[in-house]
Order: sequence, then C-alpha cells, then structure tokens
Amino acid sequence: MASTYDSFSTNFIHPVITPIASQNEEPNYASIRFARTQLRHNAAVVFSPAGGGGHGHLALTMTDAEY
Repeated sequence: MASTYDSFSTNFIHPVITPIASQNEEPNYASIRFARTQLRHNAAVVFSPAGGGGHGHLALTMTDAEY
C-alpha cells in the first residue's frame, strides 16, 4: 500500500506548521526558528532504520554539527 501525506501527518506532533509570515507580517528570526523546531519534531517521529532508528529523520533537518 502506498503511503500518503495524510497517513504520515496523523502521526506528526505538528500536523500544521505555523506560517513564518503573513500578508501583514514578514518572516523574522523567531518565526523561522519556531517553524524549524516544529519541522524537527515532525521529522523525529518518522521512522528511519539508519543510525539505530532512535531519532527518526531528525538528522535530515540539521547540519552535521547540530546533530
């Protein structure tokens, strides 16, 4: 069975990522950092057998130095 976005997103901690900007507000450091944190939380819950599987796909959202 093929995976779909909906089947993955139901397991996400943040099914909807907070927008970093709007029509009335430009992106700023805090909004970008908050969205990055939400993306990292979601990546961590997607199973990956690589590296022991303990952190899901978290490494894909970080630099080598951060990981």
